[in-house]
Amino acid sequence: MRDLAAAIDWYAAFFARSPDEIIGDEAMWQVTETTWLFVAPDEQRAGGGLVTLGVASLEPYLSRWRAAGMAHQPIETYGNGVQHVTILDPDGNSISLAAAPTPEDKTERPEHTERPQARRGRVLWSFMMSLDGFVAGPHHSMDWMAGGYRAEPGVIEGYIEGTGAIIAGRDGWDSPVGHSPWGGAWQGPIFVLTHHPEDAEPAENVTFLHRDPAEVVQLALAAAGGKDIMVFSPSIGAQLIDLGLIDEIDLHIAPVLLGDGIRLYSKPGAAPVRLTPLEGDPASTARVRYRSLS
Repeated sequence: MRDLAAAIDWYAAFFARSPDEIIGDEAMWQVTETTWLFVAPDEQRAGGGLVTLGVASLEPYLSRWRAAGMAHQPIETYGNGVQHVTILDPDGNSISLAAAPTPEDKTERPEHTERPQARRGRVLWSFMMSLDGFVAGPHHSMDWMAGGYRAEPGVIEGYIEGTGAIIAGRDGWDSPVGHSPWGGAWQGPIFVLTHHPEDAEPAENVTFLHRDPAEVVQLALAAAGGKDIMVFSPSIGAQLIDLGLIDEIDLHIAPVLLGDGIRLYSKPGAAPVRLTPLEGDPASTARVRYRSLS
């Protein structure tokens, strides 16, 4: 923050209370039992914060903001009813709230009643990949997939049934197959990360946004309703695996060598990312055998 006193006043209006703790030059508000939001003076990083909080309802916050004259961005409602709103603090840091819909059959329970924890879906980085590690040809071309390659029986049906949301990049979305996951057999919320959401053509159930990938994962998890998230972008997937946010890498290796194009993971000079199989010997290699048709 550039002005700590002004920031404390603003966040006090945001939370409708003074800081829960002030230690040195840090003011802190407790959000949940294990989550705190703190503000501190830092002119160089001011305006670069991105925070998303899950709340039961947006209305108490919106009412407080209206009363305090605090302007917020338009409220978004995703395909499964999740509502999302963003407000900027005085330095331009982005604070977002996401509220899941209340089921129609929800009934009041005593506060002491223990409620079951909702299932959290997995974050899957899934691609069909050439034997030499490319997921797209030069300029994101997908012509190589016209070779009739197919997944094992039942796999695609499992994806369609188990996927609650998709995260994609702009290049993949703009490709010929980007608009129709699994041939159009799946419908649901899609989050497309792009540096220029303003020039994207609107599409049903699609949200174009310029945000931190980690924040988008939280939005997608809220929208997925306990189902899995599919990450259909090599660059976004690489960022998420570096952040420890990918639960599984799910690859279908096609019997083809492309020689050029977009690699699944390309970070020259970076340290290796060690992986372990979901079952079997963690040190075992995967043996595949092909012969050339050329």
